[in-house]
Amino acid sequence: PRQSQGVLTPGGSMANLSALVTARTAKLGERFLDGTLYVSQEVHHSVAKSARFAGFPADAVRVVGTDDALRMRPDLLRTAVREDRAAGRRPFLVVGTAGTINTGAVDPLNDIADVAADEDLWFHVDGAYGGFFQLTDRGRTALAGIERADSITLDPHKGLFLPYGTGALLVRDGAAL
Repeated sequence: PRQSQGVLTPGGSMANLSALVTARTAKLGERFLDGTLYVSQEVHHSVAKSARFAGFPADAVRVVGTDDALRMRPDLLRTAVREDRAAGRRPFLVVGTAGTINTGAVDPLNDIADVAADEDLWFHVDGAYGGFFQLTDRGRTALAGIERADSITLDPHKGLFLPYGTGALLVRDGAAL
């Protein structure tokens, strides 16, 4: 949309950190230690590392189970969010993957976006590995739902074969960025 903005970073890891801090500020404000974020076991390690850099305790990162294709299970995500909220935590972010580095798995982005919308979570997609496949017909089919993300990490050094490390963060609400 018109109000979207982006930044270039030294790589996808820094773009993920920037996304996490943007989501933290937008959803939690200055008091955030009870915030909780959700990832699958296949998400890039930079997300958990970013959470630590951003000041969250290790147990703030919840790992949601995956299906046989190593994709996050939205039903387990919804259950975890509701259980955490009932326990007094503040769920604020879910990170979906648009192609994992280890296996190429693509999370069911539309279904995760539904949970994020229902549960008032920031929806970030780590598309560092596969996000640029959105430029192809097959990629648009595989990445259906990425357009619903609040933020997206892209890594031109991977997806566009740039010879040097570069990351990009795109955010739907530029004011939040």
